[in-house]
Amino acid sequence: RQQRRIEAALRQAEEASRAKSQFLANMSHELRTPLNAIIGYSEMLLEEIEEEQQHIDLGRIHASAQSLLSMIDDVLDLSHHESRRVPAEPITCDLSILAEDVCDSFRALLESDNTRARGNRFEQVIEQGIEAFTDPDKIERIALNLLSNANNFTSDGLITLTLKRSGEDAILSVSDTGIGIADTQQLFLPLNGLEHDDASIKQGKGLGLAICKRYTEILGGSIAVDSRVREGSTFTVTIPLQIEDRHAEQLEDKRALTGQLS
Repeated sequence: RQQRRIEAALRQAEEASRAKSQFLANMSHELRTPLNAIIGYSEMLLEEIEEEQQHIDLGRIHASAQSLLSMIDDVLDLSHHESRRVPAEPITCDLSILAEDVCDSFRALLESDNTRARGNRFEQVIEQGIEAFTDPDKIERIALNLLSNANNFTSDGLITLTLKRSGEDAILSVSDTGIGIADTQQLFLPLNGLEHDDASIKQGKGLGLAICKRYTEILGGSIAVDSRVREGSTFTVTIPLQIEDRHAEQLEDKRALTGQLS
């Protein structure tokens, strides 16, 4: 009887998960249509309007719509991972080149009109020739999310990306001199983002960090944070240079089962 109850509970959890994923997919479609219109029209107006204050206001509208669209993508990513096992797709790649490309993308973000006002500086320390058999797309997403998070909670400070090899692992870290984090225990849970009473600090929903943790686990690695209030934070990701597909699948199966039972 106990076994039948467990099986029934698992079926109910699976059905609820599928219904949630379908609901989020449908809502995503409905939300994207007006958001894309807002983004498109704001871009057209930004090209035509010359008055400085109006240009600034439209830029804020455009940035807010882009931020909301990105948040929808993050929610869908989390839902996708919760509803099915998402395996790694490993290939042979050079993590050093990947990290340099990520840094170039982040520098472009720092130079954008909406980000330059934060006054942050950026440095990179990348060890060359780190070859790996892993999923580069997931590593790129992890690095960009950590850099974006650091920029959101830092003003007039320094952000640093470091990549090095340690034995059979690659160590990727992103540090900042921002506001710091008082309590890191629940930091990687979805919708458990940081808040701050400083209006200049962009508030977050914690989706990016939750995705970082999920992706790191898929790659067979780990993520940790060391932070001090008003001094800054360092997020460190340890990723095996040779991913084991079987290990990654077991991690995802275990996480999925745990989520269903809870």
